[in-house]
Amino acid sequence: MEYSKRNRLLQALKCKKPDRVPIVVSRNIFDVNIFTTESSYANLIKHARLKTEALFKVHAGSIRYLDPFPRFNPHMAVSLEENNDGTTLVKAETPKGMLYKEMKNVAGTIPEVLKVTTRYFIQQKEDIDRYLSIPYDPADIGVHDIGVAEQQTGNNGLVEVSLWDPLGAMCDQIQPEQFAVWSVLEKGLLKNFIEALHERIYEELKHLLESGAGEIFYFNGPEFILPPNQSPEAFDEYIVPYDTELVDLVHQFGKIAIMHSHGKVAQFIDAFVNMGIDALHPVEPPPMGDVDVKHVKQKYGNHLCLIGNIEYAELTNCEEEHIEKRVYQLIQDSGREGGLIVSPCSGLYEIPLPDKTARNYIAMMNAVHRYGTYSHL
Repeated sequence: MEYSKRNRLLQALKCKKPDRVPIVVSRNIFDVNIFTTESSYANLIKHARLKTEALFKVHAGSIRYLDPFPRFNPHMAVSLEENNDGTTLVKAETPKGMLYKEMKNVAGTIPEVLKVTTRYFIQQKEDIDRYLSIPYDPADIGVHDIGVAEQQTGNNGLVEVSLWDPLGAMCDQIQPEQFAVWSVLEKGLLKNFIEALHERIYEELKHLLESGAGEIFYFNGPEFILPPNQSPEAFDEYIVPYDTELVDLVHQFGKIAIMHSHGKVAQFIDAFVNMGIDALHPVEPPPMGDVDVKHVKQKYGNHLCLIGNIEYAELTNCEEEHIEKRVYQLIQDSGREGGLIVSPCSGLYEIPLPDKTARNYIAMMNAVHRYGTYSHL
């Protein structure tokens, strides 16, 4: 039986076997955006629409509302200063004082997708109070945008609602060096901050679920504290209690929870499974990560869907023959019994897109179609 793209993804996320291993390209290919209108992406997008399943990511809830930018939070008084060196200074006026953030464009990349933060809003303790004083009225936290995305996607795939977890929401606003110091000297301060964020995020998630918005909920955050950034114990302190509650809430409504975390996650997969995560992305291989997908599938079987494992560096630097072999081995190692979605470990971000990268993406798609049919596995 041939599945629709939507049902193919659902079956894989439930660790069942559809007709073929799904493949996604980590960007919205049915929307009107920089990827679907930029000429250097045209051939890739044409093939992707034919040969891949769409995971249409929509930022909502915590990611959308806790970032005090005009496009997300209409209640904030924010000014942007664009400088000639490619930096943007963000000035946010809060009831308790000003906050400042600076971001820098990266040459050869899409500014809307990739910016480097060179100064974070929270530099000192008082900035936490300022940040939490931002007017908070999550009346529009993405429900409308999720509905639009679902209409655009249809049976071509699924909409995944992208959210911060509390740790991610906190670390996205704190200078990393400051977070490292406070995690030793000011644990109470961080604990109070993360609990305040968790309360907001939980209510936002509940509102989204009660509205019927979304089927897939995609949480971001653990990578901020994976070793060597923090000790393994920090995972139990900052991730497990909060994310478990969020995942439980998702499951109460019969929805699916995906956890996103770059880095070396192998020693934490037990914890992810115990938290109830349905799928893990992007399960990076060495050297960027440390995931042995064959071992993971042998140990966890139908308890965890794996999404990813093809590094972007491979797609930019290797030859098409390498990509084909990688896809073949990935499917043999972890896709034979279901619960695998082939995907790059990171999304597209270059402009213009190099021809070699486009060819390798297409080679990846072709290899999944060639080797991923379950009737032949």
